[in-house]
Amino acid sequence: MEISFMYDVLYTKATVVYSLLGILLRTASFFSTISTLVAFCSFIDKHEFSNMDINITYYS
Repeated sequence: MEISFMYDVLYTKATVVYSLLGILLRTASFFSTISTLVAFCSFIDKHEFSNMDINITYYS
């Protein structure tokens, strides 16, 4: 167990991920992705684009 913890601390970005800054960055990234998807669904006039383009945007 201790070896695994030391590996995380020394050879990964665990110190950044588990810090307050890491939590804030992950939360901001998540909400940015969700807000972009909601904005695309709400504000884009879908009649201007083909169904293929819309499907590629949603599923990629």
